Amino acid sequence: MTNNTTMGELDFLSWIANEDKAVRFFESRRWPNGRFCPECGSSDTYRHNSRKRYYHCKYCRKQFSRKVGTVMKSSQISIREWLFVMYKISVSRKGVSSLQLAKELDRPQKTTWHMLQRIKEACGNKEPFLSGVVEDDEKYVGGSEFNKHESWKRHLGR
Repeated sequence: MTNNTTMGELDFLSWIANEDKAVRFFESRRWPNGRFCPECGSSDTYRHNSRKRYYHCKYCRKQFSRKVGTVMKSSQISIREWLFVMYKISVSRKGVSSLQLAKELDRPQKTTWHMLQRIKEACGNKEPFLSGVVEDDEKYVGGSEFNKHESWKRHLGR
């Protein structure tokens, strides 16, 4: 896939066709220069044989998962579902509802709502939303005088 093309939903679903492909896709994006320990930063890590979801650091001897330090931490939801929700959020023009995601993922609405909240919190920042020169294509300012509170009306007549 080239950088100047957009990825459609079918293309994305082929990248995460099953959990193994989704994990490989996620790890390739998370650790592009190789896996490292989130505790000490050592790249001397290995996968535990009996617990394949976990890695061990040879330097600090800590255990960690691929989800640690992400919005997916301590979640039993599969990486494939997390990636699908992130994709849906990023391509939707007006946002995506937790009800819609609950139907698509066959999960309870409460679960998808928590997923959306975690992702939105991770995307938020403390900086001002807009700064510098801002251009706006469409804008509607004001409203009907009829809909305003009496103290805000201009009483200019027609």
